[in-house]
Amino acid sequence: MPAPAGEQFVIPIPAIHKEKRPVKFEFQVTAQEPTTVTIIYEPAKIKKEVTVEKGQTTTITIIIPSEKLPKDTGAAPFIITSQSPITLTVIIHIGSRVETIEPVPSQQHGVEYYVLTPPGKSDDDDKEFSIGNFQKPNNVVIYPTATVVFQGQTYKPGNKITISLKPFEVIRVKSKDNLSGTRILATNPITVFSGYSSPETVTPSYQISTGLYPVTQWGKEFFFRSLAVTGNTDMVFVVASRPTNIQFQVGDHKQSQTLKAGEVTQIGIPELTTVFIRADQPVQATYYGTGGKIEDTLYEYFMLNIPHTGLFATKYRVPSNPISERNRAVLIVKTSAVSLITFDGKSLSNIEWKPIPGTEYSIAIYDFGNKPTMHLVEAPAMPFGLVIIRYPQQPAIVKPGRPTGNGNVPAPAGEQFVIPIPAIHKEKRPVKFEFQVTAQEPTTVTIIYEPAKIKKEVTVEKGQTTTITIMIPSEKLPKDTGAAPFIITSQSPITLTVIIHIGSRVETIEPVPSQQHGVEYYVLTPPGKSDDDDKEFSIGNFQKPNNVVIYPTATVVFQGQTYKPGNKITISLKPFEVIRVKSKDNLSGTRILATNPITVFSGYSSPETVTPSYQISTGLYPVTQWGKEFFFRSLAVPGNTDMVFVVASRPTNIQFQVGDHKQSQTLKAGEVTQIGIPELTTVFIRADQPVQATYYGTGGKIEDTLYEYFMLNIPHTGLFATKYRVPSNPISERNRAVLIVKTSAVSLITFDGKSLSNIEWKPIPGTEYSIAIYDFGNKPTMHLVDAPAMPFGLVIIRYPQQPAIVKPGRPTGSKLFFSMMPFSMFNDISSLPISILRT
Repeated sequence: MPAPAGEQFVIPIPAIHKEKRPVKFEFQVTAQEPTTVTIIYEPAKIKKEVTVEKGQTTTITIIIPSEKLPKDTGAAPFIITSQSPITLTVIIHIGSRVETIEPVPSQQHGVEYYVLTPPGKSDDDDKEFSIGNFQKPNNVVIYPTATVVFQGQTYKPGNKITISLKPFEVIRVKSKDNLSGTRILATNPITVFSGYSSPETVTPSYQISTGLYPVTQWGKEFFFRSLAVTGNTDMVFVVASRPTNIQFQVGDHKQSQTLKAGEVTQIGIPELTTVFIRADQPVQATYYGTGGKIEDTLYEYFMLNIPHTGLFATKYRVPSNPISERNRAVLIVKTSAVSLITFDGKSLSNIEWKPIPGTEYSIAIYDFGNKPTMHLVEAPAMPFGLVIIRYPQQPAIVKPGRPTGNGNVPAPAGEQFVIPIPAIHKEKRPVKFEFQVTAQEPTTVTIIYEPAKIKKEVTVEKGQTTTITIMIPSEKLPKDTGAAPFIITSQSPITLTVIIHIGSRVETIEPVPSQQHGVEYYVLTPPGKSDDDDKEFSIGNFQKPNNVVIYPTATVVFQGQTYKPGNKITISLKPFEVIRVKSKDNLSGTRILATNPITVFSGYSSPETVTPSYQISTGLYPVTQWGKEFFFRSLAVPGNTDMVFVVASRPTNIQFQVGDHKQSQTLKAGEVTQIGIPELTTVFIRADQPVQATYYGTGGKIEDTLYEYFMLNIPHTGLFATKYRVPSNPISERNRAVLIVKTSAVSLITFDGKSLSNIEWKPIPGTEYSIAIYDFGNKPTMHLVDAPAMPFGLVIIRYPQQPAIVKPGRPTGSKLFFSMMPFSMFNDISSLPISILRT
């Protein structure tokens, strides 16, 4: 099973006006494993290759003649590749001025961004953003919020700019007006830098910018403090991608605001004050430092993205920058854990911690000098935030655990689901599929099942739940040769539940839209009901042709060819094609890589000889949606032990506690560990790198009711929300909510506006969380579960069908992980190509 196979960075270099001297670029590289690093700068025909040993930090220096630097017509990129993960800092020497960039690799970029251009140093500054493409040709659509002139054409707010990008091409868009809230959509991942720069007439030139987070990496909870010099007020800008309520507190002053999609709000942060931001939808929070003078030192303006709590880690590797006057660490830690923080193994007992009012966090600044050293900052089993400030250069967030392991902008314009239907053996009766749709806004929902030439269109009003029933004749059901998909599209976000009636058996699927899927997955196939069960996974493609590579961990036969562990399966997928891969052996840890987002279901099914057939599976999370902290409880029937499976994508240390029993383990990339969860016990899992945690229920009998085996993905704390919309399922015998809440906040939880004072909360040992189960009946109703300003976890269990996680706050609090592509792409949905199934 190969480890993640390298990283790639594309770094747009800003236009540098009137600079006649060469500019020096220093690339500080720290390797996680032995690796070769290649740096290319095409305008000067420069290519450098350097070998870096494990744990070593190497500086690669490149001098660029002034005539090879980008001018006002664009921005040229450096392209950096490595064979294994690295930490990279780029230091740019422009005359006496020094700038620092701490980029992230292409694998951490996305396809949807919102621009931020703060007020410049002068009214004449150019507000701008640059877009860097990676190795694949790309299509980009920009919705500007101000008038721009691009490639000789003028675009005004409400227009859109459509661009085709070649591999590694970089473009720059400028305006004299504020471009904040400009939405950028791409077919494939891109990197985006945003800010402002000096007019061409100014010498020396300057450029204040930061690399933006894609919407998939936004968060809901942010803690920070002012870095303003004496007498100044810095700013935090918050941008939303959909209607969002934010609550924020600066010092002791509380405020709240509702933002529209693409709207940006500005929060003033006076010197010495703290700031706390909480949102019911993921947002981007960017700090803007306004510079100033202390004694004889002039500090530059800067921008940085404040890390949200979902990015917090237990360990960070931090390089000192010897050319900085000062290297300072801003530490954001739970007040109860400040004594646990160590810097190079030593306690930070000599620094002053400042509590952040209204929260359980404190913040401190630690000066760690400028010797050329790699430092380790950690807190055992307690994720915390870290931002490195380098003076007088631009600050930059240090990424967790590496290498330790406005009205003019359209709102998100629709969703699409691809649902692979499993093979159903020897079923002679029609199978009924019920699609329960709840709409966030008035919408038209279209359902297509190509094998039976079925297409249904239904209008659903805002807040309405509609059931769309489709009967599929048995001869049109997928057999053992593959899995056929339903394709569901809507013009605006919906909540979807699919209920499948197979004879007397009922199964439930609660899928997520294509925009929330990804390009990298790891398979999980738990032990089956019998040794003869088929371990399997299915891959569903969306509207674009795709290339998929599979690294199987067991022998499989696919399209007549045998593949063993260590081989790789390379597949080209047509639009909306679905494939299925099976083995009699465990396929857990199988890695799947795709060029464009896919959906993956994984589990096992009965042999073809078994009647009635069964299939136990769950939709997997892509690696980009994994998390570091999980809380749950056993759902086992009396006398049984259920299981939690944890899979890593890179070397990872996990600590877990089942009841009062603690344990730790180190996992390799693709390794899966199994944790037994006896009845009535709780489980707590914390990892220093994001992992996938999947619950496997082993079924059983209570009185006369037989409960089925099931799989579900446990939601990590980064998916927690303050509000959830939950549909009851009337065909379920019972609908139960598993609530995961901070013990101090259990009294805040309400269900349809009523307190849950009559349920029993079970503390999770070793944590500040408690868990409870609430039975909310089976009347066909949409429920609202919320806790003001306190994110919590919620899993809905439907008996006797398969459990399914209810996604946070849809329609009141959804977390989107992949960008919404305009619905205009699907104007004539009847013409969408549906390909033949393959296995």
